[in-house]
This record gives sequence, C-alpha cells and structure tokens, in this order.
Amino acid sequence: MPVAAENLRVMINSGNLSTSSQTAFQTLRQQAVSQGSVRVLVGYVLPSGLGDVSKSKGLAATQAAVLNEIADFQVRYAASINGSVVHASLTPILSVKLNAVGIDQLLTDAKIVAFSEPLRFKSQLRETNSFLQTAQLPLMTAGSSSQMIAVIDSGVGTAHSEFSGRIAAGACFSTPAGNFPNGTALPSFCTSPTTNGAIESGAACTTSNSLLSRALVNCGHGTHVAGVA
Repeated sequence: MPVAAENLRVMINSGNLSTSSQTAFQTLRQQAVSQGSVRVLVGYVLPSGLGDVSKSKGLAATQAAVLNEIADFQVRYAASINGSVVHASLTPILSVKLNAVGIDQLLTDAKIVAFSEPLRFKSQLRETNSFLQTAQLPLMTAGSSSQMIAVIDSGVGTAHSEFSGRIAAGACFSTPAGNFPNGTALPSFCTSPTTNGAIESGAACTTSNSLLSRALVNCGHGTHVAGVA
C-alpha cells in the first residue's frame, strides 16, 4: 500500500506564510537555484459561478475556465517555465517546472493559493497485512461457496491461480467523463459502458465469459485489492 513521504507545501494566506510554509518555500527556492528549476504543483483560483460540473453546462464552463487560466499562467510565467505545463481539466491544479524567479512570483500572485513539490510515494506491500490487521479476522474456510466478497475497483485477474474459478461476476461502469490531464478526455476503461466479467491477461484485461465480449484495461490494482480481501 502506498504511503506518502514528506511533502514541502506552501500555503498562501493573504500574503502571510506560516512557519512551516516559510521553511518549505526556502527549501523549494534553494532547489530551484541549485538545479536551475524545480517541479511544483500549483493550486490556482477559478472564477466563481461556473455551475455544477455534473451538468453539461457547468462542466463545459469549468473546462473552458481551466484552459483560460492555464493560458494566462503560461503568459505570466513565460520567462520562468522550464518545459510544458501539465494540468487537470476540472481541478484547479497544474504541474510545472519553475526557476527561482518563478517560485518568488508565486508568493505575490493573487491567483495562486498554494504550491508544493509533487508527492512522493514508496511501496509498502509487505506491510499490507500488518496495516490492515488481517490476523485479527476470524479464520474462514478458503474458497467457501457460502462466502462472497464484492470488490469495487478495477477488474480482477481470474487467470491468477488464487482466483481461478472463484470470480462470480464483474461489471464495468467507467465512462470517459472525468478529470484528465490537459483537458483531454481519455477513453473509458471499458470498451463499452456495459462491459462485464473482466479478467487480467498481462497488462490488459479481457472478459471471463465469452458471451460478454468487451475489454477492460489496467486491472492490476483490482487484483491486488481482491488478493488482500
């Protein structure tokens, strides 16, 4: 299970920084000076009154507002940006490499509310059972037909020896609508919204029932979660 490591985050509150934010700022700025630039995640402000993103009008207005703010950011920080700006389509967060001048500029920019180094993660798979305290669970007969577990995740790899013949059913509810990099809608995890019965085959997932012939991708995480369960 992933565990977040230390994150240097600068919260901007009317131009005033807390002690921890001041320390984080100085560290990030020093990195920018020594390395020429440093990657930061930047939280910015969107206009109010854009509407409900669960409705078409609000979704379109928010996506348009994000693209407008990103374009404006690129103009304001043009001299300080190293490389491209990556951003989400709905959430007001962007990722960019800035030099020390750009880091300084963030502090006085009224449109910026916070910035930080990207979160770093380290794998803790070996500690999963300890963390979940699975030893405290009552013992159950392996593969008992009287027990069923529902896993809400990606598909589960029924080709895995631990799951062969033990997956009762599956369904995919993924749709292309969502929050994707640079405003580009990625395809659905399913080739059809009605996909059922996904199994894992290498890096891809196919169906466990020939009558349900759609495909699903990226099922490693669901297989991991089902394994823990």
